[in-house]
Amino acid sequence: MTLSLLPSIDRILKCWRPLTSYFQSLGEEECSKILWKCFGEDGNEVSEMYFLFLSHILKVFSDCIEALEAKSFSITSVFKVLTELKGKLERRLKDTFVGFAVNNKLKQLTPDLAKKCEADFLVFYERAKKYVSERYDFSENSFHSKVSKLGLTTAVSYGEYSDAVQAYSLKDIDMDGLYEEYGMVEAILSSSEMEGCHSEERYLKLFSKAEVPLLNLRKVSAYIFSIPCSNAHTERVFSMMTSAWRNERNHLDVDSVKAELHICVNFTFECTDTYQRLLTNKKLLEAARKGQTYRK
Repeated sequence: MTLSLLPSIDRILKCWRPLTSYFQSLGEEECSKILWKCFGEDGNEVSEMYFLFLSHILKVFSDCIEALEAKSFSITSVFKVLTELKGKLERRLKDTFVGFAVNNKLKQLTPDLAKKCEADFLVFYERAKKYVSERYDFSENSFHSKVSKLGLTTAVSYGEYSDAVQAYSLKDIDMDGLYEEYGMVEAILSSSEMEGCHSEERYLKLFSKAEVPLLNLRKVSAYIFSIPCSNAHTERVFSMMTSAWRNERNHLDVDSVKAELHICVNFTFECTDTYQRLLTNKKLLEAARKGQTYRK
């Protein structure tokens, strides 16, 4: 909801003057009470300030949601993202910062009205912080906190890494072997080429550069990257399926839809590159000419 609400708020702010002019030209009798309360002559500046505050704070939540739903996101980063969200709320609450534009608007109001508005904004911060804290475990012993140490994105000692592995009772992990493997890759982890890489990219580079199989680290990576962070990917696939299996194509069988989704989800080539690749695949072209993929 936040992702769709923020653009709506920003569009209203962009058209604030024309909207105000329009509704005021209609008059109070022709407008609904809530619209007149928002755009009417009395309190119009205050209403705009509340919208500006929403635009400011919803951007914080929107950035958090987009990070959690990103394609390259993994379970090892959840704790960091949500801790940063909580920190941003706490910092704004401590500094009574409600957005630069809002702070400027507050200075133009009477002291009593400005104090009331500021109190409303701070209550929002308090409630948002309470809501997040009640629904997410920010303790160091939480699942996400421990699994974050397996992401290799920050400096972690072998002791911390092994504690996280043991906390989840991962099967078939040779802890002595893991110690040796971790010692082999520590130098690679601190190299400059690892900077800015996501967890999965770091593990891939480790496996590609290591001279030994790193069997235990592979088992750890298989575990952490098999845990879904959100249902965003599933929703994307269902959206693609709805587009592919529409009314005009209702005779498609399940296997055909499945194959089309596999291509849409897994292919990362540009259209021109895909076209050139298909032209060189003689087996596929022959099958397409014979219509082998269709059932009578």
